[in-house]
Parts: sequence; structure tokens; C-alpha cells
Amino acid sequence: MTKIVLTGGPHTGKTSLLEAYARFDPTVVAFPEPASVVLAEHHGEKGYSVDELIANPEQFCGACLEVAHRQHQSVADDSIAVFDRGVADTIVYAQMAGLDGIADRAAQSAKIAAYDTVILCEFVGTYGERFETIEQAMEIHQRLAQLYKELGIRTITMPDVAISERVGILHQIVKQAPKG
Repeated sequence: MTKIVLTGGPHTGKTSLLEAYARFDPTVVAFPEPASVVLAEHHGEKGYSVDELIANPEQFCGACLEVAHRQHQSVADDSIAVFDRGVADTIVYAQMAGLDGIADRAAQSAKIAAYDTVILCEFVGTYGERFETIEQAMEIHQRLAQLYKELGIRTITMPDVAISERVGILHQIVKQAPKG
């Protein structure tokens, strides 16, 4: 199996790229961002508001880690999987929230995840409405870049270009990715 992660700070176009690529190449298994899955599951099924979830970062990060585990366990041996954020992303968010226990759990999971390639997406256009300020987003981005480098995973920078160009770049990366 081949595992590719799209990462970067908030508002770097990861989700848009993943959705566009999934339409371009439906043979690739595309996994949504764990935080989006958690928000949808807890808001829809359990009736929590987004504010309630965000107010408890330990519960939120723990739930994101559980979703990431489920995603990784569902990858077939012969497939190519592209993830909107990797397990290591949870480490950065947990560290920034002072959640060392979650960060340690995520660090162990990141080793097990065994990603082949990480694509660090650069910021796109203007910075729209987000939970984070632009300064926080830039710090997250820098921490992610450093962490994946420390993990020794091949990292490629995705430039701020049109989505169609990003899809083409991602397609070349998928074609050349090591087959784990």
C-alpha cells in the first residue's frame, strides 16, 4: 500500500485538493480530515455544538486520533491512500494545546502509520474565516514542516497554484510514490 499525506497549516487548500483529486482519479482512496469527521459525527449523531467540541481540546484531539486510526486500519494492502492530514498533525495541535499525553500517543501512532510521502501545501490566496489567526496558522504550518522532517518522511512542497495544477502535481507524485 502507498500512503500519502496532504498537510499544512489551515487554509492551504488540502481539502479542496483532495476532493478534486478524488474526482480526477477515483482509484485512489481519499480520506477526509479527521477533525472534519469528528465534528460531523459529534454534531450530527451526538448533538454537540462545534464550540462544545473545540472547548475540550483533549477530547477533540483524542477523537481525531481515533478517527485517524480507523482510517489507517481500513486501507487495503494494494491501494493508494491519500489522507487530508496525517497522524503527526495531531501531535502539533496537541502540543500547541499543552496536551502532552495526546501528543505522546499520536507520536507512537505516527511511527506505525508509515507514510510514504508527505505533501506540505503552501497557503492559498487570502486567509478566510478560520478558528486560528494568520499568526497561529503560520506557526502550525512551520511546526508541521519541522515535525515531518524530524520523522524522516519524504516531504514535497505543494506550491500555491491553481487547483488544476495542484491536481496534476499530486498525480505525478502518486505515480512516482514508493509502493509500500
